[in-house]
Amino acid sequence: MISKIRKGHKIIWIALAILLPVLLIASIALRHPEPVNEIIPFVQQKK
Repeated sequence: MISKIRKGHKIIWIALAILLPVLLIASIALRHPEPVNEIIPFVQQKK
């Protein structure tokens, strides 16, 4: 019984060790650029 649990635990850790860095890199690469609000008018400052 313990060997089955140990084997499953090892498989889960290996999967996490592979998936977490891949998901992190993918989330950084696929994120949206910063939003730009074009409604706000540009106002020049007086000198």
